[in-house]
Amino acid sequence: MSHSIGAEAASILMARTTIEATAKSKGIVKGNLYAKIEELSNTGVIRASALSVAHAIRHLGNDMAHGDVEDAPSAEDASDALQLMDLILNEVFQATNLAEEILARRKQG
Repeated sequence: MSHSIGAEAASILMARTTIEATAKSKGIVKGNLYAKIEELSNTGVIRASALSVAHAIRHLGNDMAHGDVEDAPSAEDASDALQLMDLILNEVFQATNLAEEILARRKQG
């Protein structure tokens, strides 16, 4: 929503916040966001390839999160952050749920 109205910094910050909330939803609550992302990978919640995606979102959002907003992000920056966030959410929730549903059906049949 914020990206659609040109609030690029807010979009990037919310993508970063979503990564942190995703970690917390998986019981990863200790440390800074870097540590939480590393733990997502170490515990197998995300694959190694998704690790760099999550860190890219963290990196994009760091300036906004820490009040360093002299260089306003572009619409492309915000779009990139949102696309990367979608990849992480798919990795953690959608793909996992789909795999569990398929495996459950196979056990029944």
